[in-house]
Amino acid sequence: MKMKGHLDVREAVKTAKECVDELFAGENIGSPRLEEVAFDETGPVWKVTVSFQRPSSLGALADHRTFKVVQVNDRTGYIESVTHRSLNSTS
Repeated sequence: MKMKGHLDVREAVKTAKECVDELFAGENIGSPRLEEVAFDETGPVWKVTVSFQRPSSLGALADHRTFKVVQVNDRTGYIESVTHRSLNSTS
């Protein structure tokens, strides 16, 4: 049962993707996609990881992806933060 004022996962993802689209609109990002979603009850916030490609210095989209973690407040739907996420190779 969904409690009033709380987001479900689809709403949290939609909010996070719209935020990334708006914040990085001037950078001509490409191929945005959802990578991960986690709910943190201590916030309570949704942590939504969205990745996208950025243009290289030559103007074409780079081969690597940029990852951003968007924290969406579960009660208000407001964005609390947008942070960079580095992927470290541990192999």
